[in-house]
Order: sequence, then C-alpha cells, then structure tokens
Amino acid sequence: MESKPAQVIRISKLNKLDLDFVDKNVLNLRELIHVGINQPEGFLITPKAFGQFLTENNLQVKINKLLSTVHFERADSLMQISNHIKKLITESKMPDDLTTKIEAEYKELGGIFKKAKVSIGESKDSIGGIENIIVKIKQAFASNFEPKNLLAKRAHLDDIFQASNAIIIQRIIDSDKSGKLFTSNLDIETQTKLNSKQVNMLHSLASKLKKHFYLAQVAEWVLDKDVIYIRNIKPVTNAQKSYLVLVRHGESVWNAKDLWTGWTNVELSEKGHSQAQEDGEKLKDIHFDTAFTSDLIRAQQTLEEILKVKRQQAISTFSSSALNERNYGDLTGKNKWEIKKEFGDKQFLKWRRGFDETIPNGETLKDVYNRVVPYYKDEILPKLKSGKNVLIAAHGNSLRALVKYLENVSDDDDIEKLEIPVGQILVYQIDEDGNVLSKEIRN
Repeated sequence: MESKPAQVIRISKLNKLDLDFVDKNVLNLRELIHVGINQPEGFLITPKAFGQFLTENNLQVKINKLLSTVHFERADSLMQISNHIKKLITESKMPDDLTTKIEAEYKELGGIFKKAKVSIGESKDSIGGIENIIVKIKQAFASNFEPKNLLAKRAHLDDIFQASNAIIIQRIIDSDKSGKLFTSNLDIETQTKLNSKQVNMLHSLASKLKKHFYLAQVAEWVLDKDVIYIRNIKPVTNAQKSYLVLVRHGESVWNAKDLWTGWTNVELSEKGHSQAQEDGEKLKDIHFDTAFTSDLIRAQQTLEEILKVKRQQAISTFSSSALNERNYGDLTGKNKWEIKKEFGDKQFLKWRRGFDETIPNGETLKDVYNRVVPYYKDEILPKLKSGKNVLIAAHGNSLRALVKYLENVSDDDDIEKLEIPVGQILVYQIDEDGNVLSKEIRN
C-alpha cells in the first residue's frame, strides 16, 4: 500500500527520508544534518500541507476565478487580485488534522505551555503560541500568491497551486552569542565578545563547511553551552562570479538645499546618515571583501554607516580622488533650479547630463570617465576577477561614468537619460573575465 506523503516532518528525520520535494532551503538543511552540523530543533510544513489546505477550503475554484479577471500587464490589477487571494487564504481555517500535527510537533519543542519561541521561514521574528504559529503558516501559504510569484509562475507555465518551498519552523535558541561565518576567509561576525575557545570552535566549523561545500558560504550561527548551531547557510560567491555594488552617497547638507556640490567637501545631512544605514540593511545578504570610496567626506560617511550596520568595519577600504564627484566649476554652490531658470532647460540638461559638455572652470562627464575607468581597471577589477566582493560608495557622476563603461552606454541620448538618485544601490555580478553577468537595482 502506497504511503501518504507527509505534511509535517521533524527536522531530525530529514536525513533518513526520501523527500518528494526539492526546495533549496530544505536541501541545505538536510545537507547540514548529513555533515553532522547541529541544528535547532524544529519541523517542516511541506508543500503537501499547502495542497491539503487549499483543497479542504475549496480555494482552487475561487482563486482560479479571481485569476481569470487579472490584467497581468497592469500592476494595479495584479496587486488587487493578489491581495484578495491572500485575504481568502489567511481567513480560511487550517484543517483539523493538520493543526493536530503542528500542535504535536510544537509540544515536542516545549510549547505545551506556550513557552517555546520559534522562527518561521525567512522571518527572524520570535513567535510563540500555537495560535500565532498557525497564523504565520497561513501567511506563508498566502505569500505564494504575491504579484511577483504569480507573474513568475505564469511566465514558466507552472501550476499556480504548487508551493515551491516548504516552511521551516525552528526553536529559537536563547543565547546572546550569535552571528555569521564566512567560509571564504573564515571570518566571524558577532556582536558579543567570544573567548579563545569559542573562536577556535567557530574557525574549526568554518573550515569544516569550507571543505564540504564547493561554493563559498555564509552561515548564521548561534552558540549555546559550547554547542554551535547553524540555522541557515547559503552561497556567497564563487570563482566564477563576484558582486560589484555601487552606492551613491546619502543626502548631503547641500543636496538638501539643491546646490551644485562637486568637489566641495560637505557632510551628510541627518537624513543622509539614515539613508546610508538603510542601505546597509539592504545589503545584509552580501559579504564584502573590500570597499572603495572617494576623497570626499559624504561618500566616506556613507561607506562607514553601511559597514557599521553590516558589522564589517574591519575590511580593507581605499579612498581615491579618482572616484570624486564631477568638478562643477563656476556652478559650484549655486542653486540648480535658479541656474535652470537663468540659462533655460536645454543648456541646463546639457550641463547636468551631457557627456562632453563643458562647464566654465569645471569638468565634463568625459573628464570624470577618463579618471574613473582607469582606476576601476587597475585597482578594482583585479579584485573582482579573483572572486572578491567589492563595494563602492561614491557620487552621482563618478558612478554614472562607471555605469557607462560597465553597460556600454552611448555618448548621446542614452547617457543623458542615465541618472543614479541619492541612495540608490546597483548590484552587478561580474565573472572571472570581468564581464557583467547581471544587474539588480535596490531602491
């Protein structure tokens, strides 16, 4: 007799089961268990449970009916239907037998008196109590119908009702000693002081992970009573590709007044410091090996804030005037919109966005290009080719010049349209030959 696929699986049993799903997060978890890496206790809600939930609440017909009304080319239509579907799911009842299984596993974690705190999926929030856990599981089910997921499944003709990921629920270990391990260079990130024995244990574990996994990994660890637990692990980079991240500095005190700044060495505004800290949060998933910035303080402060948030202040950083903002000559210190009014839209656009337009006693973007690109080729590109992840915190025009080179932007209309707003993040993947493989914009 064929056994019924499991809807709830204890993590400790993963290594002994032939799973009928290949979720990358579960495979990582299973691999860690196979290698003998300690895991916090917990359990999985499998895609089969998601299917049961939909079936017993008769949701397929309702969802298909809603999807038939979507205008996929319209963001507002897609968002409206997505929200409607997610509401249907979160307001539906969890099947009784599935709830019973979840309660039983939660009880094993010490949750019979609602004391066990767990994390669910990508969320790092501490969750306690079976009622709250059920709510979070339904929210995870609903996330399958986020607009981006609907579009992806439609583009690949995938079954819209087939969840791609299991939901991992693990007990939160109550310890103040936690952080990240990087197998590429055996670095340890932590917010608390460790003794020599603990540091040696972590280095030993990082070496073990480095030996086992082909790709460089970043692992989230927590240490409790001299036992190291790894909750999550994922690739950082490899010899074939590395990350090049470009960040324009946060708002400066002159940006706030709409003044041409150029080489004037003004500091970040309070808002600029906050923007840089937010950029650090948005780059938590990338471990940097080195960083570059200009000789101007607003870019340096931006870099400092980002590295502080990421707790990577110890990495090698380099500053160079080659990455400085464009020299705005006679326009420096003047209000942009007053200049526009005085000289007209056409001349204003040429000065501001043209490639070879001369500003009296200042630089053209071409001049900036001719100092930025050689510096990139000589100092930055070799590190990228060797597999290092590089962060550059610089300025609107020095980054425009570099983007022009990386993306082969033309000198004419295309360069005029290229703008990098304050605080924008560009994430490139670079291969071992220095070619751009992909680009992501993080706003």
